[in-house]
Amino acid sequence: MKAGSIQGLDVLQPRLYRPRLPESLMARPGLVKMLDFTPPKVLTLVTAPAGFGKTTLVSSRLNELQCPDNINKPDYLPSAWLAIDDNDHNFIFFLRHFIAALRKIFPDAFPETYKLVYSISEIDLELISLVLTNEIAALSQRFVMVFDDFHRADCPQLLELLSRWTRHWPLPMHLVIISRTQPPLSLAGLKSQGLINDIRTRDLRFSPREAEDYISLTTERDPGEKTITDLLNHIEGWAAGLKLVSIALNQTSVGQDIESILEMGKQDIIDYMADEVFDQMTETMQRFFLKISILDAFCVSLCQALMGEDDLDDVANSFLENIPRSDFFITALHNKDDWYKMHHLMRSMLQKRLNKIFSPDEIKELHLRASYWYAERNQPLEALEHVIKSGSSKLLAEVLSQMIINNLNSEDFMFVDHLMQMVTAEMFKTNPQFLLYKAWQKLFNWDFDGIKKIIGSAEIIIKNEKPDSIDKIILSGQLDLFKGILAYNSNSFKEAVNLLVRALETIPSHWSYMRGQAVFFYGQCMQSYKNAQNAEIFLQKSYQELDNKDSNEAIRHLFVLALVSLQEGDLRDSERYARLLLDKARTNRLMQQEGFALAMIGFTNYQWNRLDLSEQMHQELYSMLHYTKIILSRHGYIGLAHAFQALGKCDEALKVIEELIDLELEQLGQVTGWAQAARLRILTRQNLWKEAEQWADTYTKPFADIPMLPNLEDPNIFKAIVLIARNDPKDLPVITDILGKYLEIASKTNNNRCKAEALALSALAETNAGNNLSAHDLLIESLKIAARGNMVRLYLDLGSQMEELLKRVAPVEKIALFANDLLAAFAESNAGQLMTYHLAKDQPELDKHDLEPPLYERLSFREAEVMRLMADTISLQDIADRLFITYSTTKRHTVNIYSKLGVHNRWEAVAFAKKNGII
Repeated sequence: MKAGSIQGLDVLQPRLYRPRLPESLMARPGLVKMLDFTPPKVLTLVTAPAGFGKTTLVSSRLNELQCPDNINKPDYLPSAWLAIDDNDHNFIFFLRHFIAALRKIFPDAFPETYKLVYSISEIDLELISLVLTNEIAALSQRFVMVFDDFHRADCPQLLELLSRWTRHWPLPMHLVIISRTQPPLSLAGLKSQGLINDIRTRDLRFSPREAEDYISLTTERDPGEKTITDLLNHIEGWAAGLKLVSIALNQTSVGQDIESILEMGKQDIIDYMADEVFDQMTETMQRFFLKISILDAFCVSLCQALMGEDDLDDVANSFLENIPRSDFFITALHNKDDWYKMHHLMRSMLQKRLNKIFSPDEIKELHLRASYWYAERNQPLEALEHVIKSGSSKLLAEVLSQMIINNLNSEDFMFVDHLMQMVTAEMFKTNPQFLLYKAWQKLFNWDFDGIKKIIGSAEIIIKNEKPDSIDKIILSGQLDLFKGILAYNSNSFKEAVNLLVRALETIPSHWSYMRGQAVFFYGQCMQSYKNAQNAEIFLQKSYQELDNKDSNEAIRHLFVLALVSLQEGDLRDSERYARLLLDKARTNRLMQQEGFALAMIGFTNYQWNRLDLSEQMHQELYSMLHYTKIILSRHGYIGLAHAFQALGKCDEALKVIEELIDLELEQLGQVTGWAQAARLRILTRQNLWKEAEQWADTYTKPFADIPMLPNLEDPNIFKAIVLIARNDPKDLPVITDILGKYLEIASKTNNNRCKAEALALSALAETNAGNNLSAHDLLIESLKIAARGNMVRLYLDLGSQMEELLKRVAPVEKIALFANDLLAAFAESNAGQLMTYHLAKDQPELDKHDLEPPLYERLSFREAEVMRLMADTISLQDIADRLFITYSTTKRHTVNIYSKLGVHNRWEAVAFAKKNGII
C-alpha cells in the first residue's frame, strides 16, 4: 500500500479504496434500490449520523453494479471512491486525490486538469472548474464518483466547485455524497427536476423485522422477539448499535441482564455494550486494539510494528492471522486484501480509552513507530502525518527534508511550497538546510537577490554549528552551487565553473534536481568560458555515465545540450536534443522542461522558415500558460506572434502580444520591454513605424550584461533595428553603442547565434553610413556563422534593406549556396509565397521511437569533410587527393572519426552520420 503518484509522493492511497462488505452483511434490497444511478439522476445524498450504515449501503449497490456478470451489460457502471480528509481544506490536496481516484477507472483521462493541479501556478477556481467539468463531460463512459465522509469538507473552493456543477452538471458522472450532515449546497433546482436521490436517517433505520433477521444472522442466541423490539426502540434502528448488541450477545451475558439494559438511554446502552465487549478481551488484546486505534488504515505488518514482538501473545497473533473473519467493526479495503479500516465509532471509543490509559509520551511513541514504518516503505505523506502527531521536531525535520527533496526531483514546486509552510521558525534558525531549501524556491522565481541574502544567513549558521550536528559537506556543496549560479548570472564564467565542479563532487546522487541544476549551469558556463565543443564533450560523457536516463539530472543534461547547441548556432543538434528533451519531459511529466523544449524546437524551425511547425510548437507552449511561470509563457507568446507575423497573420500576431501585455500587467503590474518590443515589431512589419520610432527615442534602459535567450533578447536590439530603418545620421552613435555591446556580449559568451545577428545589423548600419566595404566584410562574417545552422529568418526578418545588401555581396565559395538560397527566400516572400528554405525542407523528421540523442564528440571541420567524402564510393587515397592531404593524414582522420562516433568501420560511420544529420 503506497502513497504516491507519478508527480510526487502526495496521495494517500487508502483514501481511494472503498471498504469491502462484511461477510455477515444482511441484504436490504428495498433500501439498495433507492440508489438509482440511472439517468436523469445525477446526484445521490446519503445523510445520517454516525453508524447508520451509509457506507455499507453505497458499497452494496456498487458491488451489484460491478459484479463480473454485468461487465458487458448496459447497467454496468465503473466507480471511483474518495474519503474526504481534514487535509482537504487545501484545494490542491483535494484535487490531486480526486484526479488520482478518477484515474483508477480512466487511467489516461483528465490530462489538462492533471497539469493544472501539478503546475507551479496558483489554482484559478474559474479555470479549474471549466477545465475539469469539460474533461468529465468529454468521457464516453458513465461512472459513479463517491465522496465519503463529506461532513469533513471545509474547503470553500470545493463547495463552490460543487455549486457550479449543480448549475451545469457534467453528465457522465453520477456523484454520491455520504455525510453525517446535509451538505451546504443549494440543491433546489436539481430536486425540482427530480435529479436527486435523497436517502436520510429514516430510510436507514432497521425495522423490527430486519433487526430480528440481523440478530439471527449474526448470533446463535435468541433474546426473544419482545426484547429485540424493545432494544431496537431504544437504539432507534441504529445499525452500529445493533451490531454492538450482536457482538455483546456472542461474548457476554447481556441476554441475562437485558431488562436492566433497557432502563438505560441510547448512548448509555452503546457505552455499556462497548465496555462489555472490550472488557471480555485479554489484556494483550485490549492493548492491541488501543494501539491500532491511532491508525486510519492498517495491515498486519504495521500492527506488529506498533506492538513489538514482546507485546503480542498467541491470541493477538491469532487475531492478526484471521482479521478478515473478525467481527470487531473492522472492514477490509476493496481490492486491497491486506489492508483494513476500523469503524470510526469503535475507533473513537478506543481512542478515548487510549488517552486515559496511556501517557502522552507512550502515545507519541506509537506515532513514532508508525512514522518509522511508513518512512521505511517510502510512504512519506503517511509518515509525516504521524511525525506531526508524535511531536518529534527532529524526526519532523528529517521527514520534511526527504519529502522536499523528492518533490524537487519531480519539480512539484507547488507541493514544495506546501511542505515549506510546515517548517518552523526554530528549524530555520538551527538547520541551515531549510534555509537552502528556501533558496531553491527563490531560484525557481529567478530571485537572485533573495538567494544572496539566504546563503549569507546559512553560512553564518553553518560556521557556528557543531560539526556533528549538520552535514557540512552537503551544505557546502549547495552553497558552491548557489554561488556558481550567481557567478554565472554576472558573467563570471571561470569562477562559476570551479564552484559548480565542487558542487557536483559533493551533492548526493539522489538529489537529482539539484545536481541537474548544477549540470545545467555548468554546461552554459563551459560554453561561454571555453566553447560549445568542450561543453558538449563533458555533457555527453556525463549523460552516458548516468544509470537513470529518466532522472531530473539526466533530463537537464538534454536541456542544456539543446541550449548550448542553439547558442553555438548548431540548430540541427539543438532541435535534435530538444525533441528528445520533449519526449523525456512528457514521459516524466516535467512541465517546465516540456515548455522549454517546445520553445527551442519552435525557435529553430522558425529560423529554418518551417513556419507551420514553428507555429504548432509555439501554440502548444502558448496553451501551457496556466502551467508555467511567466518567463516561459513569454517565450510562447512572442514565438507564436513571430510565426503568425511571418505567415501573414498580422491580426492574430497582434492579438497574442496584447494578451501577453494583459498578463504582464496582471502578474507584474507593468509591461516589460520584451512585450513592448514584440508589439512594435508587429506594427513595423505593417509599415507602421511612427510609434516604434517614438519608443526608440525614449527607451533608455542600458543593455543588460547577461546571457541571451531566443525570443527574449534585449529590447535594445529592436531599438537598433528601428534606428537603422530610420537611417538618420544622428542615430549612428546610439546604434554603434548598442551593436558594439551586443557583439561584445555575444563574443564573450561564445554565442554564435547572437553574434551572427549582431554582425548582420552592423552591416546594415555600415551601409547606411556609406561604408560599403566594411558592410560587405561584416555580412560575410555573419553568413559564415549563420550558414552552419541555416538561420534563414535572421536575414528575412531584416527586410528589403538586407535583401539589397545580399544582392551586392559576392560571398566566398563556402557560403555562396546559403546566400543564394536567402535571396531565393526573399523572392518567394516578395511574391507572397510561403518561404521554405530547401535545407529546412530536407530536415529529417524524427520518429519518436528513434529519439536517441546524438551523443558523439563533435567532428572537426576537416574530419567533417573526410566524413562527407567517405559516403562516396571512393578510396581513402582519392579522399586524400581531393583534400590535398597525405594518405596517412586521411587515415588518422578516419580513426578519429570512428572513435568519436563510437563505430568500428567506414560503413557504420556513414550510417551513423546519415542518421544523425552529420552528412
